[in-house]
Amino acid sequence: MSVKVIKAYGVTGKWHLKSKVVPKGFSAITFGSHVYYKGENPSRRIIKHEHTHIKQYEKHGLFGFWFKYTWQWVKNGFSYKKIELEQEARNSENESSAS
Repeated sequence: MSVKVIKAYGVTGKWHLKSKVVPKGFSAITFGSHVYYKGENPSRRIIKHEHTHIKQYEKHGLFGFWFKYTWQWVKNGFSYKKIELEQEARNSENESSAS
């Protein structure tokens, strides 16, 4: 399996082309520092979004990230768009400067 290592926005991610891991309707999913994506090359927007999740994993730890993510999802009526961690990642897509 081919792995792309992408360092951007202050973190390094290991990107795996594994479309079967990515849920239907999504372009990518992150587990720790591993990002699974669909397609040939991830867009700049997706790189920013998923690298924000890598930073969140670093901040909260694996269990902490998943607890917070799941709790926010349930608390907000299973609305993906209302999860604060997702909102932060979506906001990062529009930031112009890389760290």
